[in-house]
Amino acid sequence: MDFSIIDSIVLDSKSFSQPFNKQSIVNFIIDKYKLSTDRKIYYNKNISLRFSSAINGYSNTFLGFRKLLNYDKKPLIACIIREDRLEFLLANCNVQFVVLLFSLFLQSSIC
Repeated sequence: MDFSIIDSIVLDSKSFSQPFNKQSIVNFIIDKYKLSTDRKIYYNKNISLRFSSAINGYSNTFLGFRKLLNYDKKPLIACIIREDRLEFLLANCNVQFVVLLFSLFLQSSIC
């Protein structure tokens, strides 16, 4: 699987201006990466994304577990949009994706 879209989205996020506007960010990413939509999940064949605004915690971030199960075969990335920062969190555990992240971590640690 090609997870390069995640790197690209994270790089793009550095160009957004503060205070962050959730709808502007979502529209930009959907348009640029041609993502499909199912309620508040944005996806392609490799990953799924869920965007949520948050002030302190994460309680409003995730849909019900039943809905998330539809996306459990690929990584689901939660993008938490705060006033002053964006956070990207792995919301499910896809073994292939975790192995890829771990190998990337090892490569960056060695250099």
